[in-house]
Amino acid sequence: MGMYDFAKNQALTADEMNGAKDVTRKLQDAVNASRDARQTLFIPSGTYKVSSQIYCEMTHDPLIKTNNYPNMPVNIVGSAINRPTIVVADNSPAFNGVNPLAVFHYMTDQSLPSRHYNPGKPYDTGWVMEGGIRGVNVDLGIGNKNAVGIFWSTAQYCYVEDISIKVRDGFAGMTGIGGANCLTANISIDGGKFGIYLPDSDEEVAWGMPAANQNTITGCSFTNQSVGALVLSGWGGITIVGSTIVQAKGTAMTLNTTNSSVEIFPLSLIDCKIEFTTQSSDNKGISNPGQGLISMRDVYVKSAETIIDNQGDGNITGFDNTNDWVRVKRYNYVYKGTKTNRRGVPMTAAHYDAITATQTNSDMVDIAGVSEPPADLVSKHIWNDTPSFEDPDAVLVTSATAAGIQQAIDTNAKVCLPKGTFILSSPITLRENTILIGCPGRGKSGTILKYGWTPQRPSWLIETVNSANATTYLLDITTNAGDEDYRGSVHWRVGANSIIRNLWCDIDWLVYEHDYVRLQISGNGGGRIFNYQDEKGTTPRNSNHRKVKVSGTTQPLWFYGLNLERGGSERPVSTFPMLEIDNASNVRIFGGKTETSQPYAAINNSSNIFITNVMDFAHFGSYKQNYFEITGNSNNIEVVNSIYHHAPDDSYFIVDDPWNTNEVPRTMVLGCYHRNWSTF
Repeated sequence: MGMYDFAKNQALTADEMNGAKDVTRKLQDAVNASRDARQTLFIPSGTYKVSSQIYCEMTHDPLIKTNNYPNMPVNIVGSAINRPTIVVADNSPAFNGVNPLAVFHYMTDQSLPSRHYNPGKPYDTGWVMEGGIRGVNVDLGIGNKNAVGIFWSTAQYCYVEDISIKVRDGFAGMTGIGGANCLTANISIDGGKFGIYLPDSDEEVAWGMPAANQNTITGCSFTNQSVGALVLSGWGGITIVGSTIVQAKGTAMTLNTTNSSVEIFPLSLIDCKIEFTTQSSDNKGISNPGQGLISMRDVYVKSAETIIDNQGDGNITGFDNTNDWVRVKRYNYVYKGTKTNRRGVPMTAAHYDAITATQTNSDMVDIAGVSEPPADLVSKHIWNDTPSFEDPDAVLVTSATAAGIQQAIDTNAKVCLPKGTFILSSPITLRENTILIGCPGRGKSGTILKYGWTPQRPSWLIETVNSANATTYLLDITTNAGDEDYRGSVHWRVGANSIIRNLWCDIDWLVYEHDYVRLQISGNGGGRIFNYQDEKGTTPRNSNHRKVKVSGTTQPLWFYGLNLERGGSERPVSTFPMLEIDNASNVRIFGGKTETSQPYAAINNSSNIFITNVMDFAHFGSYKQNYFEITGNSNNIEVVNSIYHHAPDDSYFIVDDPWNTNEVPRTMVLGCYHRNWSTF
């Protein structure tokens, strides 16, 4: 597959692969060597003992070191057959210092400049792009009181997936999660004081762990933490989907802001479980001392005296028999005063009903007692057995031609493409049961598909058959569509049982974007799309350009993290929405981000659309356009916890909706906007 093999390249002995001998130095050397070679570091099955921190330093080609585009990232992937375990030696001095210390610490080259909005920090997480870690178990050993499994505070195109962390008597499983709405997925953290602990601004400077936490967490479990499963501090929005917390007693989640008078820090919880195993009057599901925005849909809580504590404002208490499960079917909380965002702009909060034109800051609450949560509450939001290039039925393509790749797809269910750039002479088409796997890793560490022909009509590098019953997987692929007419990346027409995971469109910054759609979803297109990141782009020449377009499909389509960041700037009219949903239904977006002067989403003649925690952090160009635009006969739409952090005036809207000519002004913090919404 073109990866850097830890065991072979570092000439490991049997004692170094069974945990008998310390491999800290060799593992650090492997991280550095694989990064410099632009390869993914592959760690085979085994047990590897370490006694100090592994620096995963993202850096630049020396010739372009002043650029903020780190083209030498760190990618680490463990064996999917039997995950390797990294074990911290008991009573290691490095993990018993004053501050928490992570075994894997993702960081940027400290010679790079700090940005203006992160003064005084030793490095800036906004430079950490394109890297990640997957398929590794971490055991923090005994007697390492300040040990942390992973510090992973990152920006675009990053991933942390399929990780198990035994914290034991250490500090936390993780002390950083990705920004730019990267995905934290299928992580299990057991023990320790905390599961995930995101430090506040003072702590992060002292620890050398600056936060970049605007993230979607899905399919994760947090068990047996002695203090609390999640402590979340910051200003970006966090969406938690299909995840479970089980702890003896105390407070399961604490939502902090740096100051109760500033910031909003929205939290969205969807299809989650919080369970206390010991009865206590102190049991709280969520503590919200800073009164940040909270949205909940189908959250099940057991044995909590208080389900949500907002400092006495809109609290939810448990039922008389706290041994029972309580279902929070729907809950939306907004603070009642005025706050300022991190740039000092005053922000007020409200909910908005488009039918009655009612704007209110009264909390929305719908709860009931139930016997048990649904069996598939969590499982429906994460992949099951992850297909891997190591599987015995996986076929490695040796031909670099489109015909050779297509022949492999037509005759095999599971096809792997190694690291490198494949210049295609025609599209490749995925079948109903195709699993196409690229080399794990982002960008030049992975598999890149590129145009080798000049299309005369709309075209995509990857096509699929049109099938509602298909089970098609597209995993770890990067595209480079180029800067020409009619060139898109993926045309997706397979249904709800299909998965896209870590697809990157497009690797290059383009001078102009033409009339193509990068990711087109039509026909029977649906399924679950994990960690879709599309930062690249400037000003399209043609108003047909879209980063993602969903048209004509009614198949359930769920996005877990949807960063549609750049493009569409400097135009006086709203002609380039990053996402268009047209004549479609049953779409969910669990967390997203944009930095543009054009709309994040345009919804036309569509229904049953749910969008949560999508934020605009920056604008480029002279014009400021509306955030969400709704047109035509669009119904059953809900937009939750969405904010413009740059709010120039009231003439632009978070939601621009012709229904009764009601619009939500951009200067508002939107807790919940709904049009004809009845059930989730």
